[in-house]
Amino acid sequence: MRAFAVACLCAWVFTAFTEPIPRRAPHLHDPGDLMTPTLLNEGAPLIVGGRPAEPNEFPYQVSLQIREKAQWNHICGGVVVAEDKVVTAAHCIYGSNHSRLRVVAGEHNLTQDDGTEQVSGIDAAIWHPNYNPRTLDYDYGMYEGVGKITERMVCAGDGGRGGCHGDSGGPLVCNGYFTGIVSW
Repeated sequence: MRAFAVACLCAWVFTAFTEPIPRRAPHLHDPGDLMTPTLLNEGAPLIVGGRPAEPNEFPYQVSLQIREKAQWNHICGGVVVAEDKVVTAAHCIYGSNHSRLRVVAGEHNLTQDDGTEQVSGIDAAIWHPNYNPRTLDYDYGMYEGVGKITERMVCAGDGGRGGCHGDSGGPLVCNGYFTGIVSW
């Protein structure tokens, strides 16, 4: 069943983007190019032909982070493919305790709080059944978030400060104005 789910996901990822959609990953012009390995010369820049991204320019890009001691550290990127699903490299999630992982969307600068971050835990992680951690063959996987963040939700809080368990049902107040109800 797991192999079938991964195969379906991969087929969907490679065929779903037939036209650019602002809130999704860009159109994949030739999926075959994604399967052709490209070797970089030693000393080549990490971003080839790239440029710095503008804030919120790539809303489908997320940061996968792991809790180490008392802080969260970025370990890998990922791409949102559904409300509660993210595709990433298998080596990023293989063998990890998903209770120590989280997904951060809306992150622009990993070294500072941008105020646009949306955080979700991870409920499950799967990887291709033929993934080989030694050779990194079939190095892709998927993780599912604990909850879905929909367009009707507002993520509030700052660096571990936010609503507490007993606050659920109370008001979310911004600059003296009632803005919403605390839920989770």
